Amino acid sequence: NGYMDLWPELFLIDGGAALGKTLGAYRQTYFYPGAHKGHIVYDWKMKRGSRELIDHRISSFCLSMSKDDWLQLPPIIYNEVPVRMTETERRSYDQFVLDSVLPLYLGRASTVEEMDSAIVGSTAATALGKMLQLANGACYDDSGGVFSLHAHKIEALEDLVEAANGQPILVFYSYKHDLFRLQAAFPSGKELKTSDDITAWNNGELPILFCHPAAAGHGLNLQEGGHII
Repeated sequence: NGYMDLWPELFLIDGGAALGKTLGAYRQTYFYPGAHKGHIVYDWKMKRGSRELIDHRISSFCLSMSKDDWLQLPPIIYNEVPVRMTETERRSYDQFVLDSVLPLYLGRASTVEEMDSAIVGSTAATALGKMLQLANGACYDDSGGVFSLHAHKIEALEDLVEAANGQPILVFYSYKHDLFRLQAAFPSGKELKTSDDITAWNNGELPILFCHPAAAGHGLNLQEGGHII
């Protein structure tokens, strides 16, 4: 992320020959304290000439390349597909936004005292997570069960899959219940788990690949496929 982060990596390579034996010595040599409180420094500033000196000392075994100088990437085309709830579903959503509680009458219950379960947002962060789940179409209730509100996003995905006309589609999902509903709707879809799945995707062997953003946030090479939804 910058020159301050170079020292531990270079120390592993040459044992401190280029940039010093300790992080403290590296800081004292090439930086000066910026924002600080007492002995705690929150920001280090480079001394004049430090950048050029560091570059020279590590030049024998380091190469820095900018993607802007070497890569010509095609433009990203965003196609936003609006998905809307019905009036009844929207009223349930708005009720939860207002009260942070959505009673669920799954059986014969018809009053709050008789309700089978509820979706509860006990904190602002929990309520936000529940709102995101309800927008997706399903939500965990207070007992850990899954309450399905609608399938509009999955129906929209079905249209997009059909429009892709056989081109591979990488589908990102947010919650486990999203994955379970996607797998039920698209039995030919594959969940990304292993390196073999990545190879199969890049070879065009998987029509639909399901992936959680956290599982693909570490530099995976999935660029040979088709569309991302």
